[in-house]
Amino acid sequence: MLVFLSPVTERNRVVRAFFDGLAGRYRPVLREEAGVNAAAEYLAGGIPVIVHVSGETGFFRAGLTDEETARVVEEVRSGLTRVAAAGGRIVWSVGVPSPENTKPEAVAELRRVLAAKADVVLLPPGGYRLEDVHPKLRRDPARGRTGLWPADAAALGAVYDAVAADLATLRADYADDLAAIPAPDLPPPADPAPLFVDWPNTAKTGRNWGDKLNPVLAALLSGRPVVNGKGTLRSDDAPAIRMIGSSLGSIRPRSVVYGTGYIDTADKTPVPRAVAAVRGPLSRAKALAAGLDVPDVYGDMALLLPLFYRPAIEPTFDVGVIQHFRDAEGEPLPPVPAGLKVKVIDILGSITGVVDDILSCREIVSSSLHGLIAAHAYGRPATWLKWGNRPMGDDFKFRDYFASVGWDDAEPFRVTAATTAADFLGPKLTTRPLVDVAKLIAACPFADDARKRALLDCAAREFPAIPPVSFLAPRAEGLRRAG
Repeated sequence: MLVFLSPVTERNRVVRAFFDGLAGRYRPVLREEAGVNAAAEYLAGGIPVIVHVSGETGFFRAGLTDEETARVVEEVRSGLTRVAAAGGRIVWSVGVPSPENTKPEAVAELRRVLAAKADVVLLPPGGYRLEDVHPKLRRDPARGRTGLWPADAAALGAVYDAVAADLATLRADYADDLAAIPAPDLPPPADPAPLFVDWPNTAKTGRNWGDKLNPVLAALLSGRPVVNGKGTLRSDDAPAIRMIGSSLGSIRPRSVVYGTGYIDTADKTPVPRAVAAVRGPLSRAKALAAGLDVPDVYGDMALLLPLFYRPAIEPTFDVGVIQHFRDAEGEPLPPVPAGLKVKVIDILGSITGVVDDILSCREIVSSSLHGLIAAHAYGRPATWLKWGNRPMGDDFKFRDYFASVGWDDAEPFRVTAATTAADFLGPKLTTRPLVDVAKLIAACPFADDARKRALLDCAAREFPAIPPVSFLAPRAEGLRRAG
């Protein structure tokens, strides 16, 4: 089990030395203050961890400004709150008061937080009392176990054993979506270590279908637990995968690009660790112009979902309408003429629920890029809608994706006050995707060779190619370049 030791101080390094005597049962991870939030990301990935705060004064290095100090306090407070809420365990080795402590108010605030969150409080030897640390501990003696600083490996192991024994069975935040997809018959991973993947997990964006597909699809492809790398430190050396989304303009030095693209023509191009595939030809051209080494391997990874989930659902609706979640907050849907069966599909729905809804429709119209991609992956005609400019970017991501499926001069259907749902029907254009399923699987940077071979065999049987892509043919009165 991982133990996040925080902050990085000489006292913490002494504690770390005890781990050699723990027979590999616990593995120390040294972190600065942001490490508490990193621990929370492991817990969100369903991986049990212990956070051991050893010496709270160590969070405040000499020379911190008041603003920096407040930021450290908030970072640790939010991280400890997330750890406790996610079912992790917190051990607190109380720091020895020091005359060199120049941030007494900040230390007192951290002690208040730790007194409320810690499962075990370990006091320094020498007669320190709980009430000397924080009044809450004296008033609430049942709040966590107490003891002294561990003096050797055996004492430290006993503390960790006590809290690990009652660690709740953790479920990853994405567990429900993953459980709804039948487990693939693939060999176990050669390396079962957690896989770092960067994806947005804010309150709204984290519920967006394409964004929350990241950990699910990464887990299916790799067979490994997935941890959001966005909460880990920039100094971490482990690669962090960038898959589904439009984050090529915000990659980090540790990023390995596998299917993402730019969101805007003006995006900058930071240098990643490696590029295995990009979403489309426009992203590749832009990255090549910036000097990156980019293979001609294209595809939004959501196109691979049918490898794992292919329900047999017959369409019962004429049209499915998907709004980008920002459009859904303020753009009214067009009126529906009598006799036309229309289904409104929530792009914030579950992974399989959105797919099922799409398959229940004969065709799809969508202002969400991943509404289009999901429909095309499952062979449903899907047309790009545009209400206004609520989704971020200048439409680069849409044109990049459509270029990857054979439409180089993609145009949106601009929804106006005169539009009705009947306008979404009409003759279709059909193109042949450039995306090569086998090439995309072979380029996967985190699946081992045996698993790739099994995935390629599965693709050859079940999903050898992305279906031809169909969408509403351009019409002078409706389909035109927006803006």
